[in-house]
Amino acid sequence: MKGQQGFTLIELSVVLAIVGLLVGGGLMASGPLFERAHIQQTQQTLDQIESALTLFAIRQDRLPCPADGALQPNQLLYGREQPGAKPGSCTIVDGHAVVPWVTLGLHDGLSADGWGRRISYVPAATMTGPDHPLRRQGITYPSGGLKVSTPATPSVEITPPGEGAAYLLISHGHDGTYGWMRGGGQVQLSGARHPFEEANGQGGSAFYQGSLNELRGPTHFEDVVRWRTAAFIIQSCGPAACGNP
Repeated sequence: MKGQQGFTLIELSVVLAIVGLLVGGGLMASGPLFERAHIQQTQQTLDQIESALTLFAIRQDRLPCPADGALQPNQLLYGREQPGAKPGSCTIVDGHAVVPWVTLGLHDGLSADGWGRRISYVPAATMTGPDHPLRRQGITYPSGGLKVSTPATPSVEITPPGEGAAYLLISHGHDGTYGWMRGGGQVQLSGARHPFEEANGQGGSAFYQGSLNELRGPTHFEDVVRWRTAAFIIQSCGPAACGNP
């Protein structure tokens, strides 16, 4: 009886090449699926944070100040809001501001986006004061003042004119530029500047929300942004809260 022949080296190399193509193609196909999962997880986390912010507003008639994204887990104010010495002011501003998850009663994991980085949180300066700023007066609602535009039309404000946003929540997306790691380090810019992500990451009063654009260069944009007006928050408070009848 004749012995069974093994594969030749050429046959083995062909099989390995085919397997490599199949595995590589599978990984390439799964990449967009992973990204969609990260974005979906981020949106769900934003929902939880917004619910906690609304509950805080119901109890306090204001928004909390941000926490400091640069703090380490063993530091006293880690995850807590940091009001300033002057009533209504906040100590943490500009690029360090993240969701104060401890103050909001949230688990540490609910302060991070789908990529594991802290979600930035920017409240309007008028919304954190002690004199019940987030409260309806008759039929009049307070204004936030934070302006949001799109990268496609940066000169056109998408927040209601004269009203502005009361707060913004910003996930810094797949590349994470300007986002804070859960251990306190910040993701630094690598390569060309991205002006719209830079504006979102460094703070101020003008921000951007728009479609995903992974092209490198001035139009690059991966941030996941959510904002609300004071009127929206107050209406979400429900009856007999935040000045509602």
